[in-house]
Amino acid sequence: MLTQVTYQNFKALRDVEIALEQMTVLVGPNGIGKSTALDGLAKILGLLKTIDKGNLNDTDDNLFGKGWVDAHHWFSPNRSSGVSLSITANPLGRFLWAIKNSDNKITASTLQMPNGETADFTTDMYPPRSSRFTQGNDLKSLPVAHRLRLDPEALASPSPAATGHPEMTNTGQGLATLLAHLAVLRDGSLERIEEQLQRLVPDFRRIFTPSVEVQETEASQLATKGASSTFEFSTRKVGGFKLELEFDKIGRIPAAHVSEGTLLGLGLLTFLHMHPASLILMDDVERGLHPGAQQRLIEIFSAILATTHKDCQMVLTTHSPDLIDACKPEQVRVFGRDSLGDVKVRRLEDHPEASKWLKMVRAGEFWSTVGEDWLGEFPEQASGHP
Repeated sequence: MLTQVTYQNFKALRDVEIALEQMTVLVGPNGIGKSTALDGLAKILGLLKTIDKGNLNDTDDNLFGKGWVDAHHWFSPNRSSGVSLSITANPLGRFLWAIKNSDNKITASTLQMPNGETADFTTDMYPPRSSRFTQGNDLKSLPVAHRLRLDPEALASPSPAATGHPEMTNTGQGLATLLAHLAVLRDGSLERIEEQLQRLVPDFRRIFTPSVEVQETEASQLATKGASSTFEFSTRKVGGFKLELEFDKIGRIPAAHVSEGTLLGLGLLTFLHMHPASLILMDDVERGLHPGAQQRLIEIFSAILATTHKDCQMVLTTHSPDLIDACKPEQVRVFGRDSLGDVKVRRLEDHPEASKWLKMVRAGEFWSTVGEDWLGEFPEQASGHP
């Protein structure tokens, strides 16, 4: 499990360290860097997993690929030290990825493993040669990061049938086919998802995935001239599934007519069931949910992580005090700025009066009262530790 993540000059995060729980919830103003924190976690884990597969050349997100070459996008061009991301995983140790720059241009990068092994790469090595680094079993033990960007339209859309085990994308595309697969599998997963969704939406009853024809678009390459190619697009109808939900006193209705909150809740629960040993990263987890449903969602997540998904970890962002009310104070990380405008991150429990007030009020009530200005009172870099 990841226990800590550190950012240096990564977008708005100049020097930030965040301690991680099995479920960590990030709060703070818009534009403060909460989504950036999720991006950094996804990026470093994605890079390490790419190296673990021994294939650095077939991805546009590698050592000097998309996302790193655009130096002005990923780190402040005025920081001569470049950008670095590091994660600490218990009991493995610390993995560091550092990108060095000179005159606002990336010149080299360094990967450092917990066992002390270091690999250095320079821009004249492009494409990178993975043979310079001997990966060990440590990389295989790291979780796969899933940056969820669930979209109600994608969740509700029909999807083509799949051979083998279908997958739902991070936007929710393919949900109908995946649920149809679970209905045939009859291993109890669909029933558990329905039961948990009932707790979020009391009027909900059952999931149905009737067969339907789905239109697919195919691209055929006609010609290539230099770096340009000409394609012809055609459509065809294939077999697939559509999603319908049954509600008390209403009956079955198409997913496209279901509320956004219900669809997002269903997508979240389904994705979590299908990825038992992973890192789930998601913004605005409360979106579209009634305050009571937000609290039930956290209760469901906590129960899942404590029982069937003990190897799963979640980092979520929210602006909802109601959702935070269902969290333990030690799970909440508050983002704010110091007097110089730099981003600071601390535990909600680090507030000077937290020990007094958290005995009388819930975490969300306390956070909505004290806000984030108190972080500016700490002159040292907030480490996320008391």
